[in-house]
Amino acid sequence: MCDNGRVTALSLHSVEVQLGGIEVLRGLDLIVESGTSLAVLGPSGSGKTTLLQTIVGLRRPTSGHVVLGGTDITDIPTYARGIALVSQSPALQPNITLAANVERPLAFAEDQPKEQRRLRAFRELRRFRIGRLGDRRPSQTSVGEQHIAATARGTVRQAAVLLLDEPVIALDPLARRSMIRQIREQQRFEGTTMVVATNDWEVAAGLADRLAVLAEGRIAQSGTAQDLYDLPATLEVAGLTGRWELNRLAGRVRTVQGERTEIVTAAGVMRTWRALEERPMIVGIRPEDLEVVDPDSGPAEDGGHLEATVQAAAALGRTTLLHLDADGIPLQAMGPAPPPAVGSTVRLAWRRAHLFDLSGYAFDHLD
Repeated sequence: MCDNGRVTALSLHSVEVQLGGIEVLRGLDLIVESGTSLAVLGPSGSGKTTLLQTIVGLRRPTSGHVVLGGTDITDIPTYARGIALVSQSPALQPNITLAANVERPLAFAEDQPKEQRRLRAFRELRRFRIGRLGDRRPSQTSVGEQHIAATARGTVRQAAVLLLDEPVIALDPLARRSMIRQIREQQRFEGTTMVVATNDWEVAAGLADRLAVLAEGRIAQSGTAQDLYDLPATLEVAGLTGRWELNRLAGRVRTVQGERTEIVTAAGVMRTWRALEERPMIVGIRPEDLEVVDPDSGPAEDGGHLEATVQAAAALGRTTLLHLDADGIPLQAMGPAPPPAVGSTVRLAWRRAHLFDLSGYAFDHLD
């Protein structure tokens, strides 16, 4: 049982995995509540795929335990775990149709007439909006459609736990959004316990109830998507959460008058009423928290102004994502549409900033 009274469907306890003498997972502890979805978010090489392989039984942990529904399954073979894994590669059988591929897990796992299995396979394909392609072979479909069919193959058996490794990586933006919505709706409707591995913030936030950021084989921080976005515990977590790349500025405290503090950066001076000790720091500001303001306005009473030179602009409709330069430091900020001219200097106001020590750990959040 978890503290909130929910049943724990899946848990990992002090799991370590070594590959070729290299520690890939390091004393990892993880809990997934029954009927919920967890996204494991991390960069390439952080151990996400190894984690899923360890859960499903394709890799045995060097130490630690994998527990499913209260039963230690560490030594139970993959086929007997009742866990479905959809890997990054579709791995469809090329000589049979998409529907036949989706049907295969049912043939292995259930004593059911072939016609019923076929109907279930087509129903699953229709659920993901590619039912019309059921009679085609993989070579007659796009790579994205093959990935969708592979996901349908993973969901058709309604396994105790569903594992998805980068489930929408091969899809175009419109298809990605549609697929995320379909997977999430199905997971909620069926009450499936699901673990998703991804390096994409929007995929993680769209598919999961909770996120766990994996960094160098360890969980750096876990919580809801909003928790991690608002209060990142480390610089790496801040960099992985949010739609845009995090702005990073070296900062130092210059003056302290009562509780009034000024932080000097390459882009200018930031002001806050928060009392801060004099220490070197890294200031992290998300582009959506940094916006262009009227250059003729006076000094901001709350946070001061930063300045940077426009290098390029990306139109986003009613707003613009500006690519800027502040004394050699690249920045991104939100600006008006149409955007300021390339080469012009713009004044920026910040709404929220995250302060990190030089080791990358957060020690304050300003707004």
